[in-house]
Amino acid sequence: MEGSGVPRRQVVAARASGEELWRVPVGEEGQAVAIGDGELAWEQVDGWRVSEEGSGGVVFVGFGGDGVAVVKASGSVAADAVAAKIGEMVGLNAPATRLVALHVDAERAQLAAALKRTDANTSVGMPSSSVVRLLRHPMLTLAEYVVPTTSGVADVLQRSPDAVADLGAILMFDVLVRNADRSPLLMDHGGNAGNMLVGTGDRLVAIDNSMSSLEPGTPEAVLYLDRVRALLGELAAVNGGAGLDVAPELRRVFVWLDAAYGAKCDGALVAGVAAAMEAARETAKCTRSSTP
Repeated sequence: MEGSGVPRRQVVAARASGEELWRVPVGEEGQAVAIGDGELAWEQVDGWRVSEEGSGGVVFVGFGGDGVAVVKASGSVAADAVAAKIGEMVGLNAPATRLVALHVDAERAQLAAALKRTDANTSVGMPSSSVVRLLRHPMLTLAEYVVPTTSGVADVLQRSPDAVADLGAILMFDVLVRNADRSPLLMDHGGNAGNMLVGTGDRLVAIDNSMSSLEPGTPEAVLYLDRVRALLGELAAVNGGAGLDVAPELRRVFVWLDAAYGAKCDGALVAGVAAAMEAARETAKCTRSSTP
C-alpha cells in the first residue's frame, strides 16, 4: 500500500534446485541489467519468476549479481514498439525495451535455454507452464527492470517537480496513443495503478506502454477525437488559471490519483500537471516537425 513503506512489487524466484530462493533486493541494493543493443549474458541467469501482477506474461529474470531484466510476451509487441517511439517524442520516462524474434535472433535460443535450465520442473521432464506459454510467442520484449523503492506516488508528487513532469508526460502519452491500460483519462474505466511506478531519483516510470487504434470515421473514433479536443480546451483553461470545475476530463484523473495512490488534489499539483501535459504536447509537436 502507498505510504506504508512496503514496495508495490518484490520479486522472488526459485533456483533450479527448488530449495534456495533468489530475491531481488528492495531499494538501493537492487539493480537493473542494461538491455542495450547486444545480447545479454544469458549463461549467468540463476533464477526467474512470473510477475504476481498482470496476465502472467511477464517474467523477472535474475542475472546473478548483475541484476534483473524483464521478459514480456504480448500479442501486441508491434504496437508496444511504436508506442515506445512515441514515448520518446513526449519525453516519457519508461524502461528501455527491445524485441527478440523467434527464428531470427540467436539470442532467442539463449533466452529459452536459460529459462529452462533454471526451471525447477525441467529436471523432472515437465517444464513450467509459464515457460511453455512464454516461448510460444513469436516475439518477446526485453525491458529494463524498474528497481522498487519504498516511496509512494503521492510522496514523490509532493516533493519532486521531476515526478510532476513525468506524470504530465505519461498522461499526454496515453492520450496520443490511446493507451487503455493506465489512467482513466478519456477512458471509461477505473484505471490501472500498477502501470505507473516510482523509480530511482523520485521519478515516475511508465510501464507496459501500448497503443490502441480506431478505424477513422467510425463513431468511436469521432467520439475519441471530440474528447481529445475537449481535453485540450480544458488544459488551456486550467493553464490560464481556471479550476477543475471547468475541466471534467482532468478532474477524473485527480480523483483516480487520490483513490489509487492517495495523492491529494491541490492547486499546486493541478497547475503543475496541466503545465507538464502541455509541455509534453509541445515537445511531441516539435519532435514530429523536425523528424525527416
